[in-house]
Amino acid sequence: MAVLALAAAFSCKKGDDKNIVVSISADPNFKNGAANVKVFLYDTSSKDVTVNITVLNTPSEGYTALSASDLEFHQTVTIPAGEKSVEHAVKLSKTFQAGEGKFEAVLSLFGAVGATVSNLNNTVHIAVSGSYSGGGDQPQTGDMTLVNNWSVAISGDPYVYEGDGKSYQDLTVSLSGIKYFWMEALTDAELAEYGTLADLAKAWGDDNQKWMAEGDALSDIVFSLNDGDFYVAYPGAGTFKVYIIEFNADGSATGRYGVSTLTFAELEGGSEGGDDDESGLYDVVAINGTGDAYFYFDLFDKGSITNDNLQDAMKELAQMCNEDYESAKEWEEILGPIERTDCMYDAEYNSYDYEELELGEYDVLIVGLSADGNLTGEYNLTTVTIDGHEYEMDDDYDSFAKRQAAAKRAARRNIGKRDFTPVITGTLTQKTAWVAEYLGRYEADDDSGYFKSAKKRSLRK
Repeated sequence: MAVLALAAAFSCKKGDDKNIVVSISADPNFKNGAANVKVFLYDTSSKDVTVNITVLNTPSEGYTALSASDLEFHQTVTIPAGEKSVEHAVKLSKTFQAGEGKFEAVLSLFGAVGATVSNLNNTVHIAVSGSYSGGGDQPQTGDMTLVNNWSVAISGDPYVYEGDGKSYQDLTVSLSGIKYFWMEALTDAELAEYGTLADLAKAWGDDNQKWMAEGDALSDIVFSLNDGDFYVAYPGAGTFKVYIIEFNADGSATGRYGVSTLTFAELEGGSEGGDDDESGLYDVVAINGTGDAYFYFDLFDKGSITNDNLQDAMKELAQMCNEDYESAKEWEEILGPIERTDCMYDAEYNSYDYEELELGEYDVLIVGLSADGNLTGEYNLTTVTIDGHEYEMDDDYDSFAKRQAAAKRAARRNIGKRDFTPVITGTLTQKTAWVAEYLGRYEADDDSGYFKSAKKRSLRK
């Protein structure tokens, strides 16, 4: 019924207040006695961000932690205003001798001025082999073990799958002896945003176990060799590394992986991944006159809302808001605590950017919500005319771009919870002062990667 199902969009207001989050990533192992460390932000800051780095005594199982005296590194680093990252080398001291066993440097962000330390990517583990004696250790990947004979190859051309409108690339696989597995095409920079390869494997394993606890079978989440086809989300034209991570039957990572470097062709109709039929144009609709009320809204075909289906449509919008909230909870480790009201509209956060709409008149249903997600009974059914006139950008455009980047992120599935059933708690009251306004059309800037570091997997199974 609705023109656009808002449940697929992350419309929460956290993006409006610029939340500067600082994270750390590093090479998984020392090579020739050195490893690269990167301290980065999810968004630029107008001020310098200064971060302290400390050494922890919390090595991975089977490893011995290196002490601060075993290392040479910058204990304080500064990301200049307007920049997103700074890199430096951490080195093994000239006096360090590994001897027998496995050793690891554990570096952690310890306080920051001008930013909040990430709850997700605040610590890195850098391994060194027991054969190290002043340099020359062989590359390792923490606790991950490379299986050299695991590989994948491109099969056919990239395409848009009709089932979800997203772009994919089919692959042939040579993965003898693998259990369950998942694959993703990443650049080195994208992998670094996850942290190490071990961090990526753990994040995927955590997702698997969470979704299995919700009732999904592992075979519906990841691949096994019994599947008839294999694919990755299309990353765009160019060269990427496809990482293959193996999982146990309980969804946890085994520690084994494979990697293949593949060159992806340009997708017919455009080189970017995602919805191939997106025009890149967005229509902005705002709601005015709501005072201090929380509300939610969506566009409907003209005349489709009647007295007979009004209450059902109101409950549908409240359920969409709940699904936004459940989806947003996935981001708490990066954005901080998220309240249900963060995913509702109000007088300040009162607009939504729709993918290019057909020109014409639409019904707009606006419903009042209480802080617990139920309907207050207040509503208005009004109209808006989409005529395609140019949207006049203002200083708030940055927040529009961030919300749009969030809405376009790849999603494993619609993760909206259906165990919440909204009810109408008050008397139906039409609020004629609640009206919709069409602000205009703009062309999105696709270089916004605000949520790239928390990219979700995309399935068509």
